[in-house]
Amino acid sequence: MIYKSFLSQHLKRSACAAIFAVAASVSAYAGALTDKVKNDGVIVVGINNSAPSGYVDADGNIAGIFPEVLKSAATPLGLKKIEFQSMDFAALIPSLMAHRIDAIAGGMYILPKRCEQVIFANPFFTGGAAAVVKQGNPKAVHSYEDLAKNGVIVGNLRSAASIGDLIAAGVKQDNMPLFQDETSGISALMAGRVDALILPYDAAIKQVKDPNVKGVEIAAPFKRIVNGEERVNYGSIVFRPDDADFRDRFNETLTKTMKDGTVQTILEKYNYPREMMPSESVTAKTVCGPAYR
Repeated sequence: MIYKSFLSQHLKRSACAAIFAVAASVSAYAGALTDKVKNDGVIVVGINNSAPSGYVDADGNIAGIFPEVLKSAATPLGLKKIEFQSMDFAALIPSLMAHRIDAIAGGMYILPKRCEQVIFANPFFTGGAAAVVKQGNPKAVHSYEDLAKNGVIVGNLRSAASIGDLIAAGVKQDNMPLFQDETSGISALMAGRVDALILPYDAAIKQVKDPNVKGVEIAAPFKRIVNGEERVNYGSIVFRPDDADFRDRFNETLTKTMKDGTVQTILEKYNYPREMMPSESVTAKTVCGPAYR
């Protein structure tokens, strides 16, 4: 009886300790980014090394629209230093959710499907897909509809925002090989393994201007129409759902930087017009829809 009583009490204490440990672990992540910025002033941010969204420049420094906007809006919140990690685009969200990075500043568009996994700050950048083709545009690609024609092989990037739109526009998955990065996709286009490569517009400009890339151009005009609507993408900074409090405070300072001309200056620095900024009525909530958190 004494042994059973001791065992019962021991099991109860062990169960309570386990519950406390789990609760402590959960609370440690709740608001973790707010505490990290407040106490350390340093965060780790993932980028995709794609100019001009977020990349490593010739001097080895981090540059780009998204890192600069992140820094300008987060500095008033106590941010002193950003440590960057460059990785494949498809690895950004998994790395964020695994707590290997604290945020994403890699030119990621807000998509309802992504909103189910992560949370976005309000958008400060608009963009869309561009089609990079062989010089002279031999397949006469000027729209998603053209890409859906028989015999057209359309390259794209893994986890790209445009994949779902292209499928909805009629492009068959068997005709859309996916590449790990822009360089491998461009190589496939120059070698004739694909007829067109879909890239974010900023990435397309970078590739076409690269002196090592020969014989390609951006298809113009190019219409991105799906179900009768022109597709426009909105980009912003990405956080974990646990860090909604920091995201909300970040949104407040981001709004100020958009109104005082800071974001406009950053866009113009990278040869983007003010029109690339979305209107105030467009928020992460309106773009995410029911998936917004």
